[in-house]
Amino acid sequence: MRILKTVHSLNPAGGGVATAVDALSRAAIALGHTVEVACLDDPASAWLANLPYKVHAFRPAIFRSYGWCPALTNWLRSNIRHYDVATVEGLWQYHGQAVWKATQATKIPYVVYPHGMLDPWFQRAYPRKHFKKMLYWKLGGHRILRDARAVAFTTEEEMRLAENSFQPWQARSVISPLGVQLPSNNSAERTELWRKRFPQLGGKKYLLFLGRIDPKKGVDFLLSAYASIYSAADRSSDTAPVLVLAGPELHPEFSSICRNLIQQMGLRDGVDVIWTGNLDHDLKWAALESADALVLPSHQENFGYVVAEALAAGTPVLISDKVNLFREVVADGAGMAAADDAEGTRKLIEIYRSWSLEDRQRLSTAARKSFMARYQIEAAALRQIAVLGGAN
Repeated sequence: MRILKTVHSLNPAGGGVATAVDALSRAAIALGHTVEVACLDDPASAWLANLPYKVHAFRPAIFRSYGWCPALTNWLRSNIRHYDVATVEGLWQYHGQAVWKATQATKIPYVVYPHGMLDPWFQRAYPRKHFKKMLYWKLGGHRILRDARAVAFTTEEEMRLAENSFQPWQARSVISPLGVQLPSNNSAERTELWRKRFPQLGGKKYLLFLGRIDPKKGVDFLLSAYASIYSAADRSSDTAPVLVLAGPELHPEFSSICRNLIQQMGLRDGVDVIWTGNLDHDLKWAALESADALVLPSHQENFGYVVAEALAAGTPVLISDKVNLFREVVADGAGMAAADDAEGTRKLIEIYRSWSLEDRQRLSTAARKSFMARYQIEAAALRQIAVLGGAN
């Protein structure tokens, strides 16, 4: 098939949507399909270089977050006929309307991937934005889902939550999981690179948070839980694991709140808690492979791509029950889940503290088995191709 994917941005620092689009595009190409991507990034963006698929990048005219871009609409009207199917990756942004308009005349089918953007959590967390979304939905936004060949959710939990979020609801819902491409087999080299980059870790055990430093991710609860469970004596004697916070700081105000928490709770910034910033491919995998556990106490995660990556690395996961993979993780014995509040996050750290070496080895084996059974990129790509081709 000739596939056109449309997405607001391919910037990997922005989160899982860009990562998912890139990984599944590469896998589809490996299966013999042609993939091109239309996005609203600056054409000179560094992350668009050296990709194995053609990218059509358009700068929005105004409203950067929404991405209003007549140039994209005009290009789609002229070129959509060159493809067998298109995708709309994410909602509430202009590229969805642009695809809908272009396909009405041509009858080229398209599939919508909401990527968690219909989760009711956003209604509670951002009521003003939700009001705008309701207006957008009723004024025509619902047609993007109604007229799609399918609306593809990455988990059963995402689909269940989405179908009660907005009315009117008309959509052909299907499940199309994401997948993870395993890194090259040079784990020892990655580990050496990791140790050189962060020598303060030495050979210490550490808990890894990997994601945007964002209010949605529960980092403040994680810091409080860590400080309350591991005393200053534990931390000084190295009986406590180090807490590693890895990811881009896109919300300076929230980062300041977290750093103030570290100071207030008597934690040593740079010793007990280590900030790495955004990690590139090899460093990210090295961080996952060397961690004792991944901790993600998020208030909302559509799929939790980093959870699937941790499972691929054989690293147990400690997650909130708002990470939509939590049922699969618990069923597979690959980790634990708890509520996305202070008490639930504390429970996760207490569970980790109770693990024996045998528990850690058992969980690691289960994590790898869970990945192999559920989240290999090849299986995910085959499912996506089937959905794009019209299969239920």
